[in-house]
Amino acid sequence: MKEPDIQCVVESGYVSLVLKKRRHYTKAQALAISIQKWETVVRLRQLGLTVEDGAGVTCALCRKYNKKTCDGCPVKERTGLDGCSRTPYTRYTRRPSVQQAQAELAFLRSLRKRKARR
Repeated sequence: MKEPDIQCVVESGYVSLVLKKRRHYTKAQALAISIQKWETVVRLRQLGLTVEDGAGVTCALCRKYNKKTCDGCPVKERTGLDGCSRTPYTRYTRRPSVQQAQAELAFLRSLRKRKARR
């Protein structure tokens, strides 16, 4: 059985997400793993758990593209901005909720669909 790219660690009543360390992801793999992360966040929040999403440390897209400018990241390609600015993620960081997590998940999925249309 393949080991998941995202793992959950429960400590002191919080669920933290941990991204498996890998050296290289393709753009498609990084996006798929980021979607997997947010599917996990949504499921955990729906269960009423407090989730520490880990920000860029647990984001495969950030691991691949966030050197200084996020160049090449599909999020930046959509928004034109660094650091997930003006995405559902910025709203999630200010007020974490199931709804905001679902919005981030939908946003990331839309990036996959848009890429497939090209």
